[in-house]
Amino acid sequence: MQRQLGVGISAQLIPGSSDHGSSHQGHQGHQNHGNSGLNATESFLLLDSTHLLKRWNMNRAQSNLWLFAGVGTYQSWDKERVNATRIAARPGLQFDIENTRLRFEAKGQLFLAEGVERSMLSATTGVGLTPPRYQGVQPWLELQVRAMPGVIDEVEIIPKLRLLHRKVVLDVGYSSLGAVTGGITTTF
Repeated sequence: MQRQLGVGISAQLIPGSSDHGSSHQGHQGHQNHGNSGLNATESFLLLDSTHLLKRWNMNRAQSNLWLFAGVGTYQSWDKERVNATRIAARPGLQFDIENTRLRFEAKGQLFLAEGVERSMLSATTGVGLTPPRYQGVQPWLELQVRAMPGVIDEVEIIPKLRLLHRKVVLDVGYSSLGAVTGGITTTF
C-alpha cells in the first residue's frame, strides 16, 4: 500500500432527542440539543479510505489536501427498536498545514444514506508541547470546534490531548456536549 493511501474503520454515533439527558461516553458522538428534528439515535459504521490528493512542502512546514471516502451501514433506532438499516457512504475533504510545533486542520464530511444527509464541519488547531521526537512520543494539546448543522443546534468545543509516535497517533478529548471523543491511527 502506498503512503498516500490509507484504510480503516470508523463509527459515528448520533444520539437522538429521546436520549437527551442521559450520559453518552466512550464514543465519538454528539448530543442532540435544542430544536433539532433528530428523534432516533443514528449510527454510521464505515470502512474508510483516505487518499492524499496534494502535498505542498515548504521550507519549515508542509500542507496537505486529503480526500476521505467511506462505505458501510447506517442504522436508526428508538428505545432499542431498530427503525432502519441502510447502506451508507461518507465523502469528505481535509486541508491541514503544520510544522514541528504548530498545526491547523479544516475538515468537511457528509454522512449519507437513503433519505439521510448529515454534514459535519470541524476546525482544529494544536501546539506541540515538546520538540519532535522521531523515536519517541510527542504530546500535543489541541482545540477542535465542530458543528453538525441541522442535527446539533450548538457548536461543539473539544479540548484534546494528541500523542504522536512515528507509527501511531492517539487522540482523546472531552466535548462541551458531554461526550468523550478519540481515535487511534497506525501505519504498517
